[in-house]
Amino acid sequence: MNKRIYVVGDVMLDTYWSGVSTRISPESPVPVVDDVQIENRLGGAGNVCQSLKVFTDDVVLFSVVGLDREGGLVAQLLAENDIANDLSLGPESKTVTKTRILSNDQQLCRLDSGYVKDAPPSFGESPDVVIISDYGKGTITPEVIDNIIYDNDCPILVDPKGTNWEKYSGVYAITPNRKEFEDAYGELTFENATDVIEELDLQGILITLGANGMWWIGRDGTSIIRPVPEIDQVRDVTGAGDTVIATFGLFLDRGITVAMDFANRAAGNVVTKLGTSTPDKEAVVETVVFTNGCFDIIHSGHIALLNQASSFGDRLVVGLNSDASMTRIKRKPVNSQEERKKVLEAITGVDNVIIFETNTPYDLIKSLEPDIIVKGGDYTIDQVVGNDLAEVKIIDTIKGKSTSETIERAKYVR
Repeated sequence: MNKRIYVVGDVMLDTYWSGVSTRISPESPVPVVDDVQIENRLGGAGNVCQSLKVFTDDVVLFSVVGLDREGGLVAQLLAENDIANDLSLGPESKTVTKTRILSNDQQLCRLDSGYVKDAPPSFGESPDVVIISDYGKGTITPEVIDNIIYDNDCPILVDPKGTNWEKYSGVYAITPNRKEFEDAYGELTFENATDVIEELDLQGILITLGANGMWWIGRDGTSIIRPVPEIDQVRDVTGAGDTVIATFGLFLDRGITVAMDFANRAAGNVVTKLGTSTPDKEAVVETVVFTNGCFDIIHSGHIALLNQASSFGDRLVVGLNSDASMTRIKRKPVNSQEERKKVLEAITGVDNVIIFETNTPYDLIKSLEPDIIVKGGDYTIDQVVGNDLAEVKIIDTIKGKSTSETIERAKYVR
């Protein structure tokens, strides 16, 4: 990953007091928790950073803690997790802390404290993505968001809080869950969501739907629903929203659908764990396979190449020369780029088709960061564009099967 991600928002200290209960207190009908173990974890914006750190090192946190013991613990946890940060030590603030009492892995109660009355630090250079983690504790004000929008020309994503979302106007997208949306704007419908997008001048809304996955509604009228992966057991949904916005933001440049799939897998992984947790990389990151070409008239050679390519990984992405690109490097296409794209998308094993305008797909490969590049046997590894960016696999082609030969034979068909 070569993207720099800035996270700004409410950083929290999540404290877990865990023990066992075998008896009821004689003082009141509540369980007695014995043999208590205390564990501190990063919450809020800190948890967003931890989720990002699973996939990239270029993460910086901008937040506020109080001049107190809890603030010191937050700073210590950031250092232990190697999270770069610019923390303000707010004299008017008290470090936001959530203390959870657990017995036999069941949460009995939660004690909340803390608030922010000091502004977070300003950014230096503009990053590639800004993630705003708003838990309503005081870090994120309309002035803070206005400054971020004004100073940074990059996608800005917000995990919103409360029912007044006007302060988020002008960001790229917000990522509420269904309840948060309906508490703020009423019934969740496509029409209602598009009204919100227009009102807040967003490019889209990503709404998490629990067991039903997530729904992207875009300013351009797109509507994409991606199902949640199969989960054996949901243990704890704490911090799942942090994981969603972190992974969605990190992989956004690969396309909305791909970013949603990463976010779904990551969130599906963390809810199987107890307490504030980060996703397991191996459960989230797929092996991405890439191949490219003009694919003007599909024949059995193409099908064989695509089928074998798809077997090398979890996701097959096909780079397709645009009409202009194909005309420059080969000839004028028989079928338009839109027609060629539709045919490729109908082939089993092809997950994404991306049209590129350049003569070679080098920039596209650099952006996608595939694990494997596949080409046919008429290439050698050193001839394959992108061989310096990923592993290359050369597979045998079917003799006598090519678009040029198909066109030539068609000339003599009467």
